[in-house]
Amino acid sequence: MTLKNFSSDNKPEVRRFKLNPKRIIAVGEAAAETLLRLGQAENLVAIVDTVESGAELKARFPEFNRNGKCKILNRPGLETLMLLQPDFLVGWASNFTMKRYGSTAFWEERGASVYLAPSSMPIYPEKTVDMEMQYISDLGRIVGCAEFADQIADGIRNEIAECAKKIGGRRPRVMVLALSRSLIINYNKGTLPGNIVELSGGRMLSSDRYLSPEELISINPDVIFIVRLDRRLDVGVKALVSNPKFRTLDCIATGNVYGIPVHWVYNSGINAGNAVKTMARYLHRYGEAYTAPRF
Repeated sequence: MTLKNFSSDNKPEVRRFKLNPKRIIAVGEAAAETLLRLGQAENLVAIVDTVESGAELKARFPEFNRNGKCKILNRPGLETLMLLQPDFLVGWASNFTMKRYGSTAFWEERGASVYLAPSSMPIYPEKTVDMEMQYISDLGRIVGCAEFADQIADGIRNEIAECAKKIGGRRPRVMVLALSRSLIINYNKGTLPGNIVELSGGRMLSSDRYLSPEELISINPDVIFIVRLDRRLDVGVKALVSNPKFRTLDCIATGNVYGIPVHWVYNSGINAGNAVKTMARYLHRYGEAYTAPRF
């Protein structure tokens, strides 16, 4: 079949994909979890560069690796991947260069097709929910479950629309941040979480990529989501709410500070659904918590 996708030299083009591949390599969590959700556990021969172990994936997807042939690999060499004889590979654009895991042209010469996640392409500076829905739908067509993939994508879109309807005209003022020792990183309107917030009825407040503590205090958002690179979401929340610098923030007083994993909001694939459900639920609830006592 043919689909609009991309080559490793950052060019959009109509490319050919083999239907119902049987030896799939998924690079990154978005690819792995999207393919598992689409019922491809039996066809995965390797999952590359994921923070989840095989046991963690098995707990969430009981059918995972029943045949014992799927390898969990961290930064494998190109030769290792070639030995697995894949017929389909999925991942981010940055992974498919000759310095990493081979270009699209390299694999096509060896009888395998490569799908690059649309939101990972450098030609698109702004990332959107629609890109992630396209990712899910395209993979569904390639692996032979197009109708199911479209149902998932439609369900995520409906979740967003329902949240915007419930919020109505009272739009919460929102920021999505990542905290480091010296910087506050702001996920603004051009990012996937920013797009989710805006479509769900919220209002993003700053277009700056980096903020000082003083700037955050001055903005004083209604809701803050803290993005974490690991699974310890409570650590990110505590880092903000326990810092004396931020004690005047209204969202701390009302309990509207929430953690969210980075792989839900960055080239997220199926996990865009988790981000939408979580963020939409908290955006809808923010008004109910507004009268909570101050810490």
